[in-house]
Amino acid sequence: MRGVFKTMKEQINKVIKGLNIAESIRLKAEGCTNECFFKDDKLTEQYTFKAIVKKKYIYLNVGDSGVFMVGLDGEIFNIKGYGKIDQNKKIKANLGNIKDYNTQEEFNLLLTKRYNYLR
Repeated sequence: MRGVFKTMKEQINKVIKGLNIAESIRLKAEGCTNECFFKDDKLTEQYTFKAIVKKKYIYLNVGDSGVFMVGLDGEIFNIKGYGKIDQNKKIKANLGNIKDYNTQEEFNLLLTKRYNYLR
């Protein structure tokens, strides 16, 4: 990870791991258990969260789709489109800072805010 983001590397990895578990729980609860979603009881590439580091933000993606962006100060943002933060949705959804997420319940709540289309 680059520069400022090196200090957040451990927390980013923790959040990604928690979001992957939350996504797995969500998919199993919805009955999505076939090979499209899971291979050897692990999420497939298209349903796994990963981080991509850019100059101003870390992009938290699922497969090829953007979900959240994390700023230099650790603030989490929903997105309008890939690479564009949504300040309005950030205020309404109250996502907080990446340092605020430590338990699996908090990761599950963050995942539900992915689909929180407050306009």
